[in-house]
Amino acid sequence: MGFSKVIKHLFLLASLVVFAPPSAVLASSLTVESIPQSDVLSTWFNKRVMVFGVEVVGSSSVTDAKILHAASVMAEYLDGNEDGVADQPAVVAAMVDRKATLVMFRNVNQLESSGIFDTNALDDRFMQDCLGNETNPANGFDASLEEVLHLVHTAGFAPVYPALRTVRGSALSNAMDTARGGYFNGTPNQYPASSWYHYDDETCEYDCHAAEYFYWGLTSWLGAQAGRCDDISHEWEPCTAALLTSTDPTLQALLTDPAYGLPTRIPDGNYVIGSQGICGNGNVEAAEQCDDGNLNGTGSSCCTKLCAFKPDGAASCDGILCTRTDTCNAGVCSAGPCAAGAPCSVCGGTCIAQAGACECQY
Repeated sequence: MGFSKVIKHLFLLASLVVFAPPSAVLASSLTVESIPQSDVLSTWFNKRVMVFGVEVVGSSSVTDAKILHAASVMAEYLDGNEDGVADQPAVVAAMVDRKATLVMFRNVNQLESSGIFDTNALDDRFMQDCLGNETNPANGFDASLEEVLHLVHTAGFAPVYPALRTVRGSALSNAMDTARGGYFNGTPNQYPASSWYHYDDETCEYDCHAAEYFYWGLTSWLGAQAGRCDDISHEWEPCTAALLTSTDPTLQALLTDPAYGLPTRIPDGNYVIGSQGICGNGNVEAAEQCDDGNLNGTGSSCCTKLCAFKPDGAASCDGILCTRTDTCNAGVCSAGPCAAGAPCSVCGGTCIAQAGACECQY
């Protein structure tokens, strides 16, 4: 289904406010509960699952298994190491403040006949639809990976981080204009031959295109699209991490910038607190790629605060900021060659060869 009609209508206004994070946001167990008859949502839905205070609601014909799967996907996007604490409390706070809601109908016919788009009773909610028949299907792509990410991005990350907003002029949108071969307010009749992102939904406006671009980029970087390259090439070409790096390095750099703390793995729909290990205890456990304890996310570690490898590039692996020949390479700190007596370009002094690293001597 992609970017929903409701969320397209509401999110531009909602994306203008930045929130300070609460001290902690904890997950409760993911359980299906009834929606009270007094709740306006009960007109369309009779069940819900709360994820860090964000609602995932379903109609009576959506099975508990489907709604729990979508809720688990949301929990994994928000708590990648599954320790029960949201990785980005400010993102969750923004979603809760906007009453972000994932709405689940059985199929597109039920969605369109529900009348939910024709009422103003839910205008205070930031909604994204996710169809039950496309969620974790027996065969085919799991659409909840897309629809949930749209909600998490536009109702959570975009309000907190201006670079990730879907309005013209943001870092994300500027990268998209390059990927589309120029600026187009909506869907052009024909994309330039140089484009590698050519979303073709004619109802999709600029903000919608930017949200889809973010989805394609992040899920390709995390490996979810690698087996679908031929099927999605009419919309998106750099379908693997390697292709994204070579084709759209601007987007790749944005998605991997540790300042934004974006998800570092694709959800599997099985959110279990403690199953991914405890990030920050110094031990590499379960799905962790690395764990340098309290050094995670600092300049002296190649490991992010979410226990994933930092992108390859400059680092200060020995903790000395002047040592700018240090690099992260596949999660390993290494130091480049140092010519004794050469000037130290960052902080003055001269370079001396010391234990294979380039150090500054004053």
